[in-house]
Amino acid sequence: MTAIEEAIRSCVPGRVRVRHEALKNLAAGEIEALRQTISAVDGVQSVRVNPRTGSLLLYWDVRKISDEELLGLAQWLLAGLRAPAVQRPCERSQQERRLDALARMLVPGVSNIKRARRMAKNRVMLGLGAASVASLAFSRRLHGVLGWAFALMTALHANDHRRVL
Repeated sequence: MTAIEEAIRSCVPGRVRVRHEALKNLAAGEIEALRQTISAVDGVQSVRVNPRTGSLLLYWDVRKISDEELLGLAQWLLAGLRAPAVQRPCERSQQERRLDALARMLVPGVSNIKRARRMAKNRVMLGLGAASVASLAFSRRLHGVLGWAFALMTALHANDHRRVL
């Protein structure tokens, strides 16, 4: 079995869906170039690429292109795309290790590091908000700085949770 046949998720005459790691996280220019290259083939009716899932959906006229020709074209195109480098879970950057250590310090009782990071962010945001309000009694400048830090953390939080907001 060739690599392209392993990547095919569904295939009926005139329609094929391919999922491949090389299609994930493509830039807009790469998607457009891929779309134009495939659309230039006589008989191809429609090409859709979803870089989030690494999916390519292709419709073609079965009277103009045979299944074998289409598979050959797809194999050639996927060979030209490079698969993204996969980072192993044990390969963490120094900055990530420092953030993990800070999260464990702020949330000592939680063993799941992802949950600890999330709880640490929430605690920092809560602390900045409280400190900003409390600093009103001391200094307007300190209140402004802490307020901006709180606003930044709130914006980051909203960005992290934009799908559920």
